[in-house]
Amino acid sequence: MFASFVFGYGSWKCFRTMRISKISLPGKPAEFWLWAQDSAIEKADFVGTYLQQLHDSNQVNDELNRRMSSDLSAAMNAGLAAPVVAVSIGALAAIAGL
Repeated sequence: MFASFVFGYGSWKCFRTMRISKISLPGKPAEFWLWAQDSAIEKADFVGTYLQQLHDSNQVNDELNRRMSSDLSAAMNAGLAAPVVAVSIGALAAIAGL
């Protein structure tokens, strides 16, 4: 019974890893480039805005990567542990004469 919970937990983590997530791809939409080519925009403002947006999108991607990696690791460990738990509990039951 406990092995089923371990296996179920691993399955849940695996399905969490497979769900669709929003990532930030490199590149900017046309609106950004139209804003950047405006003659009133200083180069420092343009570069600063571009780098800040790139930094923000990289943070989102890094957090998503950490979460998915953690979930996948937990799923793998639970998948490895479930048979060991099942055999261990079965062996204890056999030794106890149940």
